[in-house]
Amino acid sequence: MLFRSRFLNPVPLLVPFLFSSLASAADPSRGPDVVIAGDSYSAGVLGSYFEKTFKGQGQKVSRYGISSSFVKHWLEKSPSDKTVGPGVGVDWVSPGQSGSGHAPADYPKLREILMGEAKNAKMLVIILGTNGICQGRTVSDAGALAEQATAAIPGIKCFWVGPELFRSECGGDFKRQREFSMALGQAVSGNCTFIDSTTLGLDPGQAPHRNDNASAWAAAVATKLK
Repeated sequence: MLFRSRFLNPVPLLVPFLFSSLASAADPSRGPDVVIAGDSYSAGVLGSYFEKTFKGQGQKVSRYGISSSFVKHWLEKSPSDKTVGPGVGVDWVSPGQSGSGHAPADYPKLREILMGEAKNAKMLVIILGTNGICQGRTVSDAGALAEQATAAIPGIKCFWVGPELFRSECGGDFKRQREFSMALGQAVSGNCTFIDSTTLGLDPGQAPHRNDNASAWAAAVATKLK
């Protein structure tokens, strides 16, 4: 409740403040509040689910995804690691556009995104690790990528979503997959909160994008992105 005073009319003070706040919130030059980046699960079911969730909370979201991409494709390294290998057919998505076929040659590195249009982002969600599962290179690259990302925007809230269990991966050895997930979590833990998808109680998927419980996976992970 506003109490009127004969000495001060509060309206002239409140109205400019209100319009200033609204203008700031709607300022497109500020870029996204949330960045989602990763492989085909970012381009597809998980990324779209998270984007819808965040937008429902009034957040501005930018989503990037390259199917078939490994962690190394997002690292700021040599130009040869810019995108997935030549001739690989992929689906890709970036703000305002999407396509099939080879991802654009100038597809940005994660650090470039965070130091460019997303420089004011408050949250980052990385969905990587399914491609390269059970490989030591994936773990070491993940640690480097998490460090690059959080150094680009000090204080950003970073989440890393690890792969779920798949009957087709690592020779169907769930123990190896869980060990890989633990190693991945340890590699990024100094910079990102790791969401271990192998501990969510989901039935193992047959293979990536084949009976993979992706909708249930997305819903379970979304509850932890806070």
